[in-house]
Amino acid sequence: MPSAAGQSSDDNGVPPKLPTPPHIRPQAEPGAGPVAGPVDDKTQQRLQKVVSKQLSAFAHNDFVSALGCSVPEFRQSWTPDAFRQLIRSGYAPMMDYRKATFGPARRAADSAFMPVEIVTAQGNTVAYMYILRHLGHSAIGQTTLKKAPGPHSAPAVDAWLVDTVSPLSLDQDLRMPYPGSGEPDHDIKIREA
Repeated sequence: MPSAAGQSSDDNGVPPKLPTPPHIRPQAEPGAGPVAGPVDDKTQQRLQKVVSKQLSAFAHNDFVSALGCSVPEFRQSWTPDAFRQLIRSGYAPMMDYRKATFGPARRAADSAFMPVEIVTAQGNTVAYMYILRHLGHSAIGQTTLKKAPGPHSAPAVDAWLVDTVSPLSLDQDLRMPYPGSGEPDHDIKIREA
């Protein structure tokens, strides 16, 4: 699933080239950019819950719910039928999902990066990098996640939603450093949910 910025397919139904996950620079000096670091257990569980909900919706052919797990810009750009075609053409294993294991997520600013390994009903294994965005307590329209207090308040959310999903090669080196942390590189260990 592409990012909210580039989601159309060409006239032949070929999905667009997938974006590369953003590069996260080590913070060598103040203001140099975001630092990627591990998330706490509560955030890891929240991220896994969003991804699991979307995968379950795919497996049940419920593209309204699957689309609801995406950031608002993406939801506004896609119909459920167009989203179904995108998943069928470029992410078909997600529709046949039976089991997922999650690697430890890492966060930089309002984005979290989480590797997810999926096992299909046929026993095939595929991997994806889910990039999720935290919406904080910002007011946005057309959400059913949580209402802000007060009689005239716009809906407010404190949620993680799917921004981008990119395929990963299972033999890809998933050794990911914590830039700027002073810690050595850590291997990503996939763990079952």
